[in-house]
Order: sequence, then structure tokens, then C-alpha cells
Amino acid sequence: MIFRARALIARPQVLADVGSPAAAERARAVAYYTADPPPGTNMTFNVYKRDQVKEALNRLFAGKCAYCESAYEATQPMEVEHFRPKGEVFTASGIMLPTGYWFRASTWENLLPSCTDCNRGRWHKVGKQRYFYGKHSKFPLASPDHAVDETGIANEIPLLIDPSSEDPSTHLGFVIAPKKEVAAFAPVNAAGVEDPKGRTSIDIYGLNRPGLVKARTSRLSCFEFALRSIERGRLDAEKHKGDLTRYNEALARLRLELREVIKLYLHWKNPYAAMCRSAFHVWKERLEKQLDQAAADQPVPSMAEPA
Repeated sequence: MIFRARALIARPQVLADVGSPAAAERARAVAYYTADPPPGTNMTFNVYKRDQVKEALNRLFAGKCAYCESAYEATQPMEVEHFRPKGEVFTASGIMLPTGYWFRASTWENLLPSCTDCNRGRWHKVGKQRYFYGKHSKFPLASPDHAVDETGIANEIPLLIDPSSEDPSTHLGFVIAPKKEVAAFAPVNAAGVEDPKGRTSIDIYGLNRPGLVKARTSRLSCFEFALRSIERGRLDAEKHKGDLTRYNEALARLRLELREVIKLYLHWKNPYAAMCRSAFHVWKERLEKQLDQAAADQPVPSMAEPA
């Protein structure tokens, strides 16, 4: 999951506050949900499905699922996901509220692009166990009550990460270790307590479902191969320090290769960019330690010897 500020993409005109199809739909929704007697079923909304909305969401997240960062364009249609569910809502305790955030059904700030597995619930087999992953209508809060109108939204404390309004890296990390699968984890504080948003998001979005872990691990293998190539390039440059021309040529090749790695793996548009960035930091720290150790191992010239 990677942060993409909502303001980077203009609100689609069909979702404008005034004089738009969404404004008309919202007016119908107000009449529907405030009727006496109240309705027995939830209203059907359609404006959020329009091509203009899907195109804007695709630009915002580059054709990736906002939650798991899988590229969906080649295999499945993008699903427009409501961060706050427009129909019924399942609370943290599993209670179903029949009427959800209908007043945000066609609100730009509430819409995200999602793959099928993050958006819809289904069973996944993990070893000998089966787990039900997928957001569906779940929206757990750390605060007591779910909002019933726009004025109550500010008082909510969601336990799910919205990558268009906050940086997921403060709530999520990745296991980057030799010969281990790349699992997502929730950071632990000084008291040994997991980050609640990270843990809840992993469990509900299914960020460690088997197919996703396998895809991340495969991506990491390719990334690590590219990083090993950069290390070889660095060593090659070191060999030519005595020949300034060849040394500069080697450094130029190394810079080009590093730019290509950034473009193919670390740029936000790439699948699993957040995981690759975590791996890059691990690699960089290891490399810096090696360089520091190499410098420490160099003999210190005596005062009688030329430096």
C-alpha cells in the first residue's frame, strides 16, 4: 500500500457538489432515506461506476489496487470501492448496521480502485487453515459510533488505512529476509502492541493472502537480482580507481543502472512499490555497513610513512 494524495487528481465533474449527476443522485438519496416510514432496503447508486470516475481512479493509482498494489488491468476490471461502505456496515464487533454511509456513495473522497480480492470477501486456504479475507461491508472503528451523516465523520477513528488520505508506511511494514516470503506486518510500539490500523488492515484487506504473498516474493526476487547487479557495478568501479577515465565510465554505467532500478521498482506506479522501497532501505543499510567496515579495516598509516 502506498500513499497517493487525493488532491493529485481533480474531482471528476460527474461527482461535483452542484449540478452534477452525483448531486442529483444525492438529492434522491436524501429523500429516500428520510422518508417516513424509513425504507426497508438500501438505495441503488450508479454514478460512482461511470467511466469518468474509473479513469480518474486509474490515474490516481496507476492501474493498481489501492490496498494491495497488485496491477489489475491485465486480468480483471477495476472495482470502484467505497472506503466507507454505502450499504450495510459490519462493525468491529461483527454487528451489521443495515444502513451505512449512503450519503458518501458518490463522494470522490470516499472512492478507491480495488482488485476483486481486496474488495469482496472470499475464503482463502493458508496451509491447512481457511481464512475469510476481503473488505466487503466491513468498516471497524476505534471510536464508539458510526456516523449517520456528514457531520459525524470527523468524530470517527477508522481502523482501516485509506491510502489516499494518510501514509500507509506508518502502519505497515514488510518482512525482508533471505529465503523468506514477503509478508506484511504491523509495527510494534515500545509496549509491544501492534499498530491497530496496520493489524486490522492486514486482516480485513487480506494483505497476507497466499497468492499476494507469492506475487510480492516473486517481485522481490527480481528486485534483488537488479540490486546485485548494482553491487557488481560498484565493485567494478572500485577496481578502476587508479584509472580516472575507466573509473568515471564505470560510475556513469552504475548511475544509469540505478536510475533504471528506481524507474522499474521504486517508482510509485510499479506493483508492490512500497515493499520494494522497504527492501531498498534494507539493502542500503547493509551496503553502508559493509562500506563502513571496509573503511575501518584499512590500515592507518604511521607518521613515518606517506599517507
